[in-house]
Amino acid sequence: MMRLQILAEFSCFLLTIGFVFQGASGTGLVIGNPLIVGGDNATVGEFPYQVSIKVWEVNNISLNMHFCGGFIVDELHVVTAAHCLRDFPVTLMEVVAGASNMKVNESTQQYRDLRRGVMHPLYNRTTSSHDAGVITLAEPLEWTEWVQPIPLRPVGTPLPEMIRCVNTGWGSSHPDGISFPLPDVLQKVELVTYPWEFCRQAYQDDKNVDESMMCAGWPFEDGHGACSGDSGGPLVCFEDGVTPQLAGIVSWGPVLPCGLAAFPGVFADVSHPTVGAFLAEEIARP
Repeated sequence: MMRLQILAEFSCFLLTIGFVFQGASGTGLVIGNPLIVGGDNATVGEFPYQVSIKVWEVNNISLNMHFCGGFIVDELHVVTAAHCLRDFPVTLMEVVAGASNMKVNESTQQYRDLRRGVMHPLYNRTTSSHDAGVITLAEPLEWTEWVQPIPLRPVGTPLPEMIRCVNTGWGSSHPDGISFPLPDVLQKVELVTYPWEFCRQAYQDDKNVDESMMCAGWPFEDGHGACSGDSGGPLVCFEDGVTPQLAGIVSWGPVLPCGLAAFPGVFADVSHPTVGAFLAEEIARP
């Protein structure tokens, strides 16, 4: 019954956004065709703030495997999800910046060990509240055409609904979230922000969407969004239609399949006061 109620509310939401998009032609907001699940290959250097977080080994088994995403905020700091820092010591992890194809040793890539990884003190493993973490690199990154930082959205400025965003990552490109191999080439998918209250109601039977979270998806059809392996990656949004700002950190979503229109992806909201304050404090540390 609850799922039927959510679908009914979603239908109303679609009617609303139909008018929003119809009236947006003169605002500079351009919504393209979204092709990560439902994504398309990114070009080399298109998202220079994106990093891959790899784990070297698990239980003495050598892996050297991508398991989470993240994004660069300055030469020494990478932001990711708290749950990406939860299960492995930093001595077994590595950050790769400037990568496009993870199966190719590209000259653009920079590899860095981790000095420390700090989870938000309010992170809750059960509810995924405050799912934000900061990595301090052992050595600073070098700025190049392929390695650049992304500015964070200012604290206290939550995004309105239906703002165009892009989500990137090397996570599963199949909605079941478990099909392997993961894509070699960085994937990108276009999303839009959803009303927070709609998102809260969509997940009220499963998990509490609290105010440290925001939601984004593709409301026109299923099959577009973040999936397994995209955790910690960036949601970059364009409120004015042009200027990119880092708005969210990939956190969680429907149990499976990924990319459901009525059940959008959930992100840690970097503009939320307690999330933003934590990020600012950790990024200021040497």
